[in-house]
Parts: sequence; C-alpha cells; structure tokens
Amino acid sequence: MKELKDWIEKQDKKTRQIILNKINNIKILDPAVGSGAFLMSAGGILYHIREVCTEEKFNPVVTAKEIVTNNLYGVDILNGAIGICKLRMWLWILAKGSEIFKENEINVNSDTYIKENIYKNLAKDLVLPNIDYNFEIGNSLLGFANFPTLDVSSRGVSKKLKKIGINTQKTEEILNIRENWVKEYREGNIEIKKNLGNLENILQEVFDDKFSLEYQIQKYKLKSLTPFHWIFEFPEVFLKESPGFDIVIGNPPYGKIKNLKIPKKEKETMSKIYKNIYKKIGANVDLYKMFLERSLQFVENEGYFSFLMPIMFWGDKDSFELRKVFYNNMIQKILHFPLETTMILFSKSINYEVSIFILRKGERYNKDYTLITIPHIQIEQTKELNNLKGVELTKSYIFENSLLCRLPLFLNYKIEKEILEFLKRFKKFGNYYNGKSLGYIFVGKLDETNDRKFLSAKPTGELGIASNHIKDWFVDLTPRVEEKRWIISGEKFRSKKVNVNIHGAKNIGELMSISPKIIGREVVNRGEKRKMHFTIYSRDEILTNAVRTIVLKVLNYNFNKALLSIINSNLLDWFIQIYSLTYHIKPYEIEDLPIVSLNDQYVKILSGTADFILFSV
Repeated sequence: MKELKDWIEKQDKKTRQIILNKINNIKILDPAVGSGAFLMSAGGILYHIREVCTEEKFNPVVTAKEIVTNNLYGVDILNGAIGICKLRMWLWILAKGSEIFKENEINVNSDTYIKENIYKNLAKDLVLPNIDYNFEIGNSLLGFANFPTLDVSSRGVSKKLKKIGINTQKTEEILNIRENWVKEYREGNIEIKKNLGNLENILQEVFDDKFSLEYQIQKYKLKSLTPFHWIFEFPEVFLKESPGFDIVIGNPPYGKIKNLKIPKKEKETMSKIYKNIYKKIGANVDLYKMFLERSLQFVENEGYFSFLMPIMFWGDKDSFELRKVFYNNMIQKILHFPLETTMILFSKSINYEVSIFILRKGERYNKDYTLITIPHIQIEQTKELNNLKGVELTKSYIFENSLLCRLPLFLNYKIEKEILEFLKRFKKFGNYYNGKSLGYIFVGKLDETNDRKFLSAKPTGELGIASNHIKDWFVDLTPRVEEKRWIISGEKFRSKKVNVNIHGAKNIGELMSISPKIIGREVVNRGEKRKMHFTIYSRDEILTNAVRTIVLKVLNYNFNKALLSIINSNLLDWFIQIYSLTYHIKPYEIEDLPIVSLNDQYVKILSGTADFILFSV
C-alpha cells in the first residue's frame, strides 16, 4: 500500500483526478461474502487512495459511507453472515467518526468540546446509510446473471405493475425504475420501500418462472435453494455498457455436495440441478469450482478476478475444462501457499494447500502470454508478497508440457525447466501406443468404507492388501492383529462383476488373478519425501481402494519390471511432485508420466535393475 500511495503522490493534479474518478465509480463484489473480511480490506484500500487523491478537505466519515454504498457489494446464502457483514461496514464508518473526535481532541467527559458547527456536521455525517441493497441474502450459484428474454405482458403481471405505478412492459425500463427507487430509498425516502418490495416480489416470480423453465427445474425446488437473479438485484452493474463488476474477490466455500451434511435426497436434487447449469466443473460437484465458473460471469470485460482457493484446481483432472477457460483469459499471477504456511496463516482452520490467483478477463484463445507463479511461499514471506520474485511461464509452455494443462510448481526453475524440456521428447504413459495408454489404472476393488462387511480385525485366513502393506519395492504381508484387514466371505466378494473389461476379467476374482500387476499407495503421508511407492505383484489377494493398481496391456514379467524401474525412479518421482497438487496418486498423473521407449534393449537393462533392487529388499 505504501508503494501505491508514494506513486500517486508523485502524479500531477490532473492524473490524481482521473484516478479519483475511476475509484469513485469502481464496483467490487464478493459473491460468498461471509462476514465481509475481503470487502473490508478492499474498502480500506479505496479509502487510502481517495485520501491521497483528494485535493480539498478530506472527510473520513463521508468517504467511508460513499465507499460502502457506491463501491462494495456482497451476497451470501446465510442470513447471519449478511447481518454481520452489514454491522462490520457500519462499525467501520463509525470508527472514522471516532478518528475525527480524536484528531480534534474531543473529550465528552471534560470541558473541551469541538466547535458547534463542526459537531453538528459530524453528527449529520454519522447517520448510518441504508445498505440493504449492497449486501443481500441469496444463492450466488442459482439465478440469471445475463439479461434473459422475459414476458411481463401477461395480464396478471401487468396488473400488478400498474398497481405500483409502472406502466411499461419493457424489462430494461422496469429495472431502471427499480434502480432509481433504490437510490431514493438510500437517500431517505422510506415511503418508496413498500413499492420497492412489491416490485421485487413481482420480478422474483417472473425471473424464477423463466429460470425454472429454461433449466427444467421444478419451481418449488428452485425456491428452496434461494435463487438470486443478479440482473435485477444489481441493475446498476449489469445494465451498464460493459456489464459486470470491475473486480470480483473472495474465498468461496469448499467441499463436494456429496459430502455435505444434508439428507441424501437433497444432495441428489442439488447435484442434478447444478450439473445441468455448470458444464465445466467435472464429475464431482464441488462448491468452489461452481463459484469459479459462476463468478467469472460477474466480471466485466477487462475486469479483474481473484480468489483464495485450493491449489488442486491447477492440477486435477476434473478442473481441466474450467482451467482452460481461465488460461484463455489472462492469468497474471498465481501464488502457492504450502500446507505449513497455510496452517499458520489461517490458525489451523484450513488443513490443505491454497492458492491466490489474479485474472484479467478477456478472451485470448489464440494468444500466448506470460504469467507469474510464486510457489512454496513460506510464512515469513507472506508479509512481503509484493516483493517476491516469481517464475515466469507462458501459457503455451503450460499447455505443451502437460496433457491436462497442469501447473508445475518449481523449486529450482532454471534447472527443472531444462529437465522438462528434455523429457518432452518422450511419449507419455497415456499416449504411448499411438495415442493410446500403456495400460489400465484403477484402485483396488474393496472399498474400506462401503465394503466394511467384508473386513474383519480377527484373522480369517485371507488377508486383504491395503496401502500400509506396500513399502518401497515390496509388499509386507506380515499380519497385524489390530488392523481390520482380514477378508470375510472372500468368494462372495470375488464374484462381484467388474464394469471395465481388462484382459477379459468378468469379476473381481478374475481381475485380482491377472499377473503381474504393478501396485502402490493411492494416498501418501504428508511427511513423506517420496510420492511414488510401487512394486510388482503376482498373487491374487484382494486389494483395497487404498491401493493404486496398474495392469499393463503387455503382461510380460520383464516388461512390467522395466516399467516399475521407471516409475520408481527419482526422476519420475520429481516429475509427479512438481505437478501433483494432492496427497493422492491419481490415474491422470500416471497417464502424464514421460516413458522412455521400452524396446528389447531397454527392457533388458531396466528389468535387470528391478531384479537387483527387488532382491536386495
């Protein structure tokens, strides 16, 4: 902030006025506003810029009021959150009044008082503004953001509009009337509130009818999810020449709908509705991804968008289509905060790695550009984020080096970039055979949660294999009595059918009998330096879903050993770590691994290496 203030102070009067005019008209949104922390910070920045740019006498209270009513907007589905947010804004305004008292050395308990006219002006300024139409309750994910074609000419709607003095049937004119009524209400015309409320009810019904019809949602289900139609809630933002907010910021809620603590039927309803609306979020409906796809629509062309969100967005397969959309705008910067930093920064309330991105909206599908990534930010560096030097990457570099446009998090950029350039000459696991994969990648078929009835802590004579049995290069079959890893009704479980045809296997038993298999841990402990823990396995024990399994199209034992040598190499462990943004070993991560040509010569050399290591362990 100091650097910005210093820069503004160096500008001439005309330039400062241009900055002031722009700042006065800027519109900033947090679509999951919560208690308003992000908007409060944004408001503070606007306040300091206005303080530096204002030539005449600066009024702290009026400035704070104007920022809250003209510049800041927030939406949240929770009534309590909006209540706290509005209270926070009012307290900020009042705090500016107390600063004036302090500056003028007012002590209400003494004989020293401010001059009467100054006191009266301050008391007038401290009348708190109405901000009901800046911070609103609603579901940011459901409702029209664009301008739909609406029919308000029906007899019922037209009659209701006439009752409140509206004779036009043009939607845009009606929305302009609403905007003017809101302005009057903010300026103190309390009588307009009744007409305003009636108009909102009419418009809500019309917009809900259109939305439920367009997306094939039963109206009562839509209403239960509290739709929020942006075009009529904020017409001053969406009816302007370049529709949308100048800046959208926030920290959206995280979590998959399937994991929400609500009845199963509600989850199914929500998933069906959201999947019909959001086409870029992948198979698993995650709240933060919907907010990403949705919020980009709220940004005006050439406006700015910035969220704090999980780092996994920049690497997981489900986010691929949405990630491409983001890259095809202009991402200016991505900051990465590792777990150790996140835990301290957010007082252990967030237990995963996060990122902050800055995007400028504007389609650039066929244009290359440079973005800056700042990976592995340590806690002591968080106080000087603006001074950190990042890694410059082009969009084309990201697209060329990963099948899924995943973001690499380099530790030593110059050296690691050279290694990646070298590895580009090799085929990937996923396109090794003329664009087709080397094999099949899946997890063991016994789900440790859903198939608990097949597991026992007491010995049954048949041991299932879980991730903790897999060590580097070997499987430790030593039974541990305290572990629930013994199989009950093994034959019954083996008879279950499999959906994918892998070497002709029709059921789980036949699938487990395929030999050899390459197996490894599906989840890696956070403290481990290596991610890749694989071995070759020829027995037919049942594997749990904590075991990542690779069955190659070529079942030759030496061929499998050769690939095992490659997968367990330090080089590929490094490769997967710079791209892997979770603690899982995902199929798409294995598909993206570069693989040397496995001709007879290399197979002989690499399988010999595997023999030596397997024998030594």
